[in-house]
Amino acid sequence: MEGAIGAYDETGCMTFDLSTAPNNLLQAVEVTLEEIRRIAGEPVTTAELERIRQSYIFDLEYSRDSAYEMGVRYGWGELVGVKRSIEEDQEEARHITADVVQEAARSIFAPQNLNLVAVGPYKKGMKKQTRELVGRYANRF
Repeated sequence: MEGAIGAYDETGCMTFDLSTAPNNLLQAVEVTLEEIRRIAGEPVTTAELERIRQSYIFDLEYSRDSAYEMGVRYGWGELVGVKRSIEEDQEEARHITADVVQEAARSIFAPQNLNLVAVGPYKKGMKKQTRELVGRYANRF
């Protein structure tokens, strides 16, 4: 599975792309929705938050050695009017709490924000079953 974030002027999106055999489509959707629900419903552990934080801070530091990364950082920042130094991003990361992560996840992964697109062959009835999985996600959220 691959994820991506798109930031725009007044909106954004987070995507999860995955590839699976048609026979595994329902299971893949079910597992993905359950993980998203878990992220929104359970606070991240202190150890996991610290691991992610340190990885992000390291990645920011490492990005200084990449002309491409610096071009994206400051070029994109100039285009959208958000100019932030690496130090500012690192400092902000140091202050993020499990509560902040969970609150963001609840907002981002709220059922009304969910869009699911399946491309490729599927068996008869899978569309209905997929809608039912999404409905169960919304009910459990």
